[in-house]
Amino acid sequence: MAQHVSSKNLLLSVRPLVVGVPAGMEALRGFVAEGGESRAAQCDVLELRLDLWKVGAEVLLGLLEREETP
Repeated sequence: MAQHVSSKNLLLSVRPLVVGVPAGMEALRGFVAEGGESRAAQCDVLELRLDLWKVGAEVLLGLLEREETP
């Protein structure tokens, strides 16, 4: 995988970034449960469309507290 350089909210790469958009809690739980190498092969950045989900912030924060994917 190409090395990423990040600065606050800006993420730069030598190739186009792959944005992962989980369709719901099951997809997000599956992504978080994946191992590091497998997870890194799926996407470079996660986009969470909170306007489409019916979960509280505390549930998502608990699920993503150890997640390193930007």
